[in-house]
Amino acid sequence: MRRLAVFSGGWSFEAAESVLGENEALDGLSGLVNKSLVNVDEQVGRSRYRFLETIRQYAMDKLLESGETYHTKDQHLKYFLEFAERGEEKLMGLEQGFWMTLFELEHDNFRGALRWALDNHPAVALKLAAPLAHFWMTHGYLSEGRSWCQSALDRARGLPHDSGEIDQSRARAFHVLALLSVNQGEHHASLTAAQEAITLSRQIGDTLRLARSLIVFGIASAFSGEIAKAFESFRESENISRQIGYKEELAWVLASLSYITFEVHGLEAEEKIRPYLEEAIKLSKASGSIYAHRSNEVLARLAYARGDIVEAGRLSEDILANYRKTGDRLNYNGYRSATAHALLKMGNFEEALAIYRETITAWQDLGHRGAIAHQLECFAFIARAQEQGEWAVKLLGAAEALREVSKSTMTPKENMEYAHEIASLRAGMDEQNFASLWAHGHSMTMEQAIELALHI
Repeated sequence: MRRLAVFSGGWSFEAAESVLGENEALDGLSGLVNKSLVNVDEQVGRSRYRFLETIRQYAMDKLLESGETYHTKDQHLKYFLEFAERGEEKLMGLEQGFWMTLFELEHDNFRGALRWALDNHPAVALKLAAPLAHFWMTHGYLSEGRSWCQSALDRARGLPHDSGEIDQSRARAFHVLALLSVNQGEHHASLTAAQEAITLSRQIGDTLRLARSLIVFGIASAFSGEIAKAFESFRESENISRQIGYKEELAWVLASLSYITFEVHGLEAEEKIRPYLEEAIKLSKASGSIYAHRSNEVLARLAYARGDIVEAGRLSEDILANYRKTGDRLNYNGYRSATAHALLKMGNFEEALAIYRETITAWQDLGHRGAIAHQLECFAFIARAQEQGEWAVKLLGAAEALREVSKSTMTPKENMEYAHEIASLRAGMDEQNFASLWAHGHSMTMEQAIELALHI
């Protein structure tokens, strides 16, 4: 009973075996369940056990008194590291939904394992952070994941640099930090972390991590306005992936190339990027990888740009259904936002507003300040079109303040749209009034700006 107190939020029979041994787990759990000290129920087709919190706390006190704490927590850490590593690739494939549910069930146990590793085994903390990346990202734990990665990297600074395994773990942790940062709109932080991952990967010859980190560096570069640097990074990753046969990474980089090319050149790039998308989808479908859906997102955006609402709707239905099924909050919200942007450009303001009202609060929950700034700008564009110029200027002032804090920059296309909207607003009011309204918006908190936007 005291050794089971090491689990947080419940445990599976296999997890119990890791700290008790097979025979004791079988007999001991049955006895505790029969005495109503442990509750058991069925979740995702398997038995899951848990203490009432008061009983767990009593058992934890007994564990601390017993002198078994260190060994028991080490066994707990060992199990959840192996569990995370076993599930890492499955989070990206055909079993993604099932494994995302398992990771969510064990989230408190991962947290407990990371806390113990940070204090007692910093090298293991580095190793554990990496396989949790996709779970953290899709389920909206971006800030938390970044915090764990940064803490693990900080604790590992004193570890020897001549160890290939340690440097490989560092490279993976920097890659995860970069990935989570770019998906939270923190592009400068992402570039810094991605460069660390690239440098370490080159030093130790980890071509897989290099290919992946080059993609993240490319995405962060593009969103920072460094388009040439972005394409250079994508092309290097593509060459590595083709030469060595990294199919998942090739699908990822082709989808990313397509997305950024569309962002820069719009519909005129369709002929150029369609072969990338077709290859990415073909590569992804074989393994059930998420990059098929990422590629379909670009196809849907192309359809919207052509005005083909039927095709865009057909693709969108499938994309959103998949993200709902897997609990992918980040990409679900990202695609809903992209749909609203497309509707805005088509002049369907009410439909766009209805989506923005949902997505801006979701971005707030996800802690994505860059996305919130962009959506405040989109609310402002609609306000201007509906002759609510004063509201529009306030929102743009608030968006500027948020971009300054988050170091989030606009893409070249966004810059052009922004400049056009600012010019239209300035032309419609005197400069003193414009400056006063802008300053008012700039002084708002993020929460105040969102509240203002929701009332448009």
